[in-house]
Amino acid sequence: KLQTLNHEVKYCDVVESLFSHFPDEKHYNDAGPDHCRTCAVVGNSDNLIGSHYGQLIDAHDFIF
Repeated sequence: KLQTLNHEVKYCDVVESLFSHFPDEKHYNDAGPDHCRTCAVVGNSDNLIGSHYGQLIDAHDFIF
């Protein structure tokens, strides 16, 4: 969980927590210098309804 009521969260801690969800090269077949892993960070905002961003979001390797 990255969001919290305590707003004194350090940037480095958030980044470390985020990247802990990515599999390492051993568990991710396409990892390597020829393929950059990408992620989409998607909120639950109403502005995505009817936006037709589904294919763009799904094109990422990881979706948060």
